[in-house]
Amino acid sequence: MRNPISTLQDAAAVINTDGLYRGGLCWRGDLDHLTIAAHIYARAEWGLPDEFFTDPDAALRLIQCSAGTMAAIRALSDSLYTTAPEVEIVPGLYVADHIRHVTKWAADTTTTSEVIGRLLSAANALAIQTPIAPAA
Repeated sequence: MRNPISTLQDAAAVINTDGLYRGGLCWRGDLDHLTIAAHIYARAEWGLPDEFFTDPDAALRLIQCSAGTMAAIRALSDSLYTTAPEVEIVPGLYVADHIRHVTKWAADTTTTSEVIGRLLSAANALAIQTPIAPAA
């Protein structure tokens, strides 16, 4: 699993040069129109499989199944001033929907620069909170 700190920093750098699709949870199937979750996945997994361009439901499942992606998305979600909405996964069991939280936040944010700043801030907060293992 890639370090979520590096994932967030790299996502910020790529969004700075490539831009960010802010139209909602889905993307339009090309590299110039990726959501924040897709950008984070691409940095965590070192690229995007074809499903990101052909099948939004499969792409969402890939994001959800990537531990590195979800660690970075949760760190970003935790850095926001709002709480993640909850979704019922089975009757009576609710979990936070961090993907929807960060994607909606990025879509509603006024500038791409603000998104980049929050990504870097979340990476910094995570770096401060993450203990460093002693050298062997």
